[in-house]
Amino acid sequence: MSSKVKQESKVKRQGMASKETPSKKARTDAKDEGKEAVDEILINRAPVLSLWVSVVASQQEEYSWQSCLTFGRYITGVFSYSKGKALGIYADKSKTEKDVKENKSDKEFASVFGKKIPVKKVKGELRAIDSYGKIIKPEVVERYLKNKFGKNLDRVRSAMDGLAKSKGNKIEKEAYDLYVKFRPQVSYGKQGWGQQSFLSIKQINSLADK
Repeated sequence: MSSKVKQESKVKRQGMASKETPSKKARTDAKDEGKEAVDEILINRAPVLSLWVSVVASQQEEYSWQSCLTFGRYITGVFSYSKGKALGIYADKSKTEKDVKENKSDKEFASVFGKKIPVKKVKGELRAIDSYGKIIKPEVVERYLKNKFGKNLDRVRSAMDGLAKSKGNKIEKEAYDLYVKFRPQVSYGKQGWGQQSFLSIKQINSLADK
């Protein structure tokens, strides 16, 4: 191939690259983990729900952020198990989980996201207890969220907090419906299990009451 033909081919490829649409470029940038100032974040639903529940719980002043992190992890686990069982991914409840639920009378509970969460006090603060009776550690949840959201964690949390605050006393009642509106859209059924899609910060902001 002559040098002239090679040069023309190179110019043609560069021209095609420059025609990439803004929306496509934004989604490409979103895949760059840890990139700042991204509106659409590629992520699966579990960490989104975990952070949202934590933010909703934090609107109740009696709960510290550390407590709220454990609540978010607990609720996400409950929803995940329920969905997995409906899809046939999980079998019936394990004996351990049944035993924990049968001993509810021994536990203290916190009401968050329309659910009763079994809790225990640790150094004066509440911590959620998982289905195996173990205390959920907030530092573990925090690491999980940082890993999933990267440098966008604070921006997403801020958007969620603004949305929750805008709803005032209505937030507990509307929390799940709001989540359904902004959560990443994935394929139906088993195909969507654990699937990543885009979370839009702009969409979260748009749902806030003005």
